Amino acid sequence: MYAGTCFFEATSASEGRGTPAPFLTVGAPWMDASRLAALDFPGLAIEAIQITPISIPGKSTYPKWENVPLNAVSISVMQPDQVRSVGAGLELISRTYAQLPNSVITTFFNESWMAKLSGSHETVSALKKGWSARDFEAAWAQELADFDQKRQKYLLYD
Repeated sequence: MYAGTCFFEATSASEGRGTPAPFLTVGAPWMDASRLAALDFPGLAIEAIQITPISIPGKSTYPKWENVPLNAVSISVMQPDQVRSVGAGLELISRTYAQLPNSVITTFFNESWMAKLSGSHETVSALKKGWSARDFEAAWAQELADFDQKRQKYLLYD
């Protein structure tokens, strides 16, 4: 799931550092975890939980929202071959953004960090528009097909 939930690092929500399950747990004080837990992603089970990130020496010093109780979701990989982690992670962010209180909207994204993580300055705009996992996958389809074609001559085995 890291490939999808790492994008939470570019938001003011917790990516789960300072908990027993970083990147499998994301949360914030204003998160409506029950609504997010109701989302259906292939191969994943999502559960609404409460977390309190803490400093863990050698692992996570000063995590976001340290010592603050957070509404969160726990993500369990049930069928790894069906999981589309990048799309799921981005849709979780998109849905989280849609439920933000006005006081958080302008500070939710670190846009330059999101561009670096995602490889595009357009990612934040898409997230703000409410893109789903399918929307992202459709937008990337041609680039993926082009890459697949280019890589063929470098593959050593079928």
